[in-house]
Amino acid sequence: LHQVSNCAYLFPKEELVSANATTRVVAVANSVGGKYSATTLPRDCRLAVESADHVAFRDLAWNTTHPHIAHAQSRPDSAVLTSLLFHDTIAQYGNMGQVRHVRKGTGYLAIQFKETDLYWNRAGMIANVLDGIYNMTNLTTVFFQAGSVPHHDSLALYQKVSHQMTTPFFIFTTTHVWSVVALIRYSSAVISTSLHVRIMAFVHARPRVTICTPFGKHASFIGLWESKDATKCVESFWNASVVTSAVEKSMAILPNATYTAQQHAIDVYLDGFEVWSSLFDKADWVS
Repeated sequence: LHQVSNCAYLFPKEELVSANATTRVVAVANSVGGKYSATTLPRDCRLAVESADHVAFRDLAWNTTHPHIAHAQSRPDSAVLTSLLFHDTIAQYGNMGQVRHVRKGTGYLAIQFKETDLYWNRAGMIANVLDGIYNMTNLTTVFFQAGSVPHHDSLALYQKVSHQMTTPFFIFTTTHVWSVVALIRYSSAVISTSLHVRIMAFVHARPRVTICTPFGKHASFIGLWESKDATKCVESFWNASVVTSAVEKSMAILPNATYTAQQHAIDVYLDGFEVWSSLFDKADWVS
């Protein structure tokens, strides 16, 4: 295969060559996010962003470190539309398979964390934290994967943690996207390291605690798009009292402000859709 770009998801406009030389090429870089700054951005990513006809940044860091892209706008991740567009599908999967099984209980804590050497080495500490949360909430711990590619989430790590727990748990083995989203939707609370798990918990107004730094993409999403009362990043998974307190606080927050923030995020995204979709000649669209 010929590699045309060293940038994940994005291509410089010059690589988007139309088979029909008379067809106008339009490049859209919408809700762009990631860990890069203006000085560390790979060349192909920079070319893709700078050559696009429409640019919108998802993360605050991109807005502040790429001021030379004057026409850039701020738009949330497209995942904020998930509940709006797929409510019925998610409800359907909520009554199927392993989701249906875990919903038979009195409530559950959905938990996801990325596989790292540190987490492997501190599995016993994580088990202690989860036992403490159960003792406070009486919620069964349900481990699930946001992604199963290497070095993302690990069932083996979940098994190591769960074997050191003294409280009820269940390991959710499916990675089917709608089953995972339904698991989040019907949970009593969510703990995660994944941004998109955080977003799924947000759009379904679930109590949510995210293990993250105060300066990364998670904190940026929370600060830009969630309500002011939303639980902020918890930096450490090892301090049982800190994590337990964050879960308790999150579960006590009324969802009213979250509903308002959800609608705002949806409105801003759809406003952006109207802008960039207008760049295309509808007569050229293929159904």
